[in-house]
Amino acid sequence: MFVGEPCDSNGGPLDPESPPPVAKPKDVMDWIPYGSCVAFELADFIYRCNQMSAGNFNTLCKLWGATLLPHDDTLPFSNHSELCRTINKTPVGGVAWETISLSYSGLRPDDAPSWMESTYEIWFRDP
Repeated sequence: MFVGEPCDSNGGPLDPESPPPVAKPKDVMDWIPYGSCVAFELADFIYRCNQMSAGNFNTLCKLWGATLLPHDDTLPFSNHSELCRTINKTPVGGVAWETISLSYSGLRPDDAPSWMESTYEIWFRDP
């Protein structure tokens, strides 16, 4: 593994005796495309941690919206489609979407279910 000289954000050399740079405080814009930290954490919880179905998330939005609308508040996402569109807009450092096709390759019974006969296209990002 190559280890180079310490450098600044512009690639210029740093004095080995200098203290580490001070991190800048987060800007509210850091949450784009989510709009807020809460919206980001909700998306992470629903999509990654909980892996909630689209139908269940739409039901949650409907119930949640019924309690917020009388108070003139808005939901971070109105439905699962908006949630997925927002997730897909998330910058991932220029990492492109890739796809592979997968199908079941094990033993099949005579009356094999349809999923054993199908091919599935899987989209992913591999940072």
